[in-house]
Amino acid sequence: MGNDRPGTHAGTAAFVAACVFGVAAISCASSGSKSAARSDSSRYLRLAYVQMERGETKEALESTRQALSKDPDSHEAHNFAGLIYLTLSEYKKAADHLREAVRLNPYFTDAHNNLGVAYRELKQYDKALKEFQAALNDKTYRTPEKVQLNLGNLYLDQGVMSEAVRCFERSVSINPDYLLGYIGLGTAYQRSGRADLATEQFRKVLSMAPDSPEAVRAKRLLESAGTRSGP
Repeated sequence: MGNDRPGTHAGTAAFVAACVFGVAAISCASSGSKSAARSDSSRYLRLAYVQMERGETKEALESTRQALSKDPDSHEAHNFAGLIYLTLSEYKKAADHLREAVRLNPYFTDAHNNLGVAYRELKQYDKALKEFQAALNDKTYRTPEKVQLNLGNLYLDQGVMSEAVRCFERSVSINPDYLLGYIGLGTAYQRSGRADLATEQFRKVLSMAPDSPEAVRAKRLLESAGTRSGP
């Protein structure tokens, strides 16, 4: 779900020496307790992932809350809580958790991308742009096409069609199989009055994956424009 978390460690010699002296017992017990709490948190978070995949949103949210009660500093749990709140259209709560995720791990690219989505839904467009740009700055990010899609949607919301088209074009250039990119590109063309180009993108989705949810959307967009979905 997220980036590798940065590791922290203390020198072995210093750790052993601390355990030998008077405060060592307290330090070691605290360390063990924290380790157990992180383990419990990870277990609850894995359960939340499974529950979300099953469509059990309420249960997934409760499991994520349990994960955070065990380890309030889990950036992955904050990110997942943010994702759940995004699906529930509770954008302020989503933004709160996602801000905490990037505070805890500034290199957590998924969380930057997700926070951008939350800000876009809250119509805080400047903040959304900053988060998407932060995500794009990570040249090792596995799915930059998703960031370009979200950036394109941001420009769509603001009516900046030329930039929206450019972002959606980048999205499908990065991943030629990315159906949502073609949906976005067709929508931007449609709103720009370029009906023929819009039709081309929507029909491409129907051709590539006729039984997909994206194909249903493409067909609906074609019909809304008064265009037949067939050849």
